[in-house]
Amino acid sequence: MDQDHENGQAHVPKPPSRDEVEKISDAQKYITDDWTGDGGTPKHAPEERKDG
Repeated sequence: MDQDHENGQAHVPKPPSRDEVEKISDAQKYITDDWTGDGGTPKHAPEERKDG
């Protein structure tokens, strides 16, 4: 946290607005856990073949 030089207390940033929270939530859809595969599909991952 940033330090307030005037009175020595820590500066706490304001919470995100509802629009910012929605943007973050939309972005999190694309996060994939490479270990478990949970989450969205990464663009670099090869697609599974269904023909055999």
